[in-house]
Amino acid sequence: MLIVIVKLIDGTGTTVVEYIYDSWGKVLSMTGTYAGTVGLDQPFRYRGYVYDTETQWYYLQSRYYDPNTCRFISADVLLSTGQGVVGHNTFAYCLNNPVNLNDRSGCIPSFSVLETDNGGGFDLYNVLLAMLLAEGDDEQLNFAFNFIDYLIGADFQIVDVACIEEIVFGIYLPLKVIQGERVMVTTFSTGSMQKPIDFYAQYREDNWFLSSVGLCYNIAGLAYCISIGLDNIGINLSYTDSNGRKIYLSYRVDLSCFRGVLEFGISQVSSNMEVSHYYSITYDGMFALWAYAMITTGEYLPYSNYGKSYARCFS
Repeated sequence: MLIVIVKLIDGTGTTVVEYIYDSWGKVLSMTGTYAGTVGLDQPFRYRGYVYDTETQWYYLQSRYYDPNTCRFISADVLLSTGQGVVGHNTFAYCLNNPVNLNDRSGCIPSFSVLETDNGGGFDLYNVLLAMLLAEGDDEQLNFAFNFIDYLIGADFQIVDVACIEEIVFGIYLPLKVIQGERVMVTTFSTGSMQKPIDFYAQYREDNWFLSSVGLCYNIAGLAYCISIGLDNIGINLSYTDSNGRKIYLSYRVDLSCFRGVLEFGISQVSSNMEVSHYYSITYDGMFALWAYAMITTGEYLPYSNYGKSYARCFS
């Protein structure tokens, strides 16, 4: 939820201090009976940032932001936030979009209405709750929306994936055993995929055609996910321990290579990277169609496409 400190009130509900800012957080005015005392002493101002009255800068955890120049006074520790061309400007504040974004860490800006205090993804429920409760106080509605917010999350990721696969067995057969290694780097993320029920969307920087969406059920380190994407229509069952080590088993249909894949692997998960080592059994989609036609028609049909339909996937 977007946070802006615009006024202070006393115990009787009377406004004693009022702040007015421009879009970049510059204090345009500070008025009220306690403007010169409490108004100056309380540090939380624009976007909830800590304000230094002497320098007129905001402290964003890792560096200071100057609303007068609309820039940070020092460079970001990240050479790029992975958010387009402006993301390479290490002094830019909120990608030059201060109305819709905030940056509480001083490192990576995010959409204000998509943040939650519990780190659980899009805060759509609290937005709706605020709109509905505007007409009056409804404790039951408040409880219901808080429960939904605890239960359900929605997450978005931008990732870059690199994968190396080697055919261990069946190079000329429609059924193959494959050994592979996959590295997935997350360059942007909202949400943590930690709620009991999570809807997610994943955008692939390396090949946007392979982006996917899905639904995950999470409980006590176990995750059961259903996904839909060009190379990933299927299910995934995984367990992640407290050290970030994940064991998973998945089955998916890969339309990009026209194959079915049963995969078992072990991954090491860090804050923005997942490295997986896996074995998979894959079958040629054309062979599956040929076998289905043979079974349903009861007639022999010639087949000479062993391994060719997805040979390009191993080039």
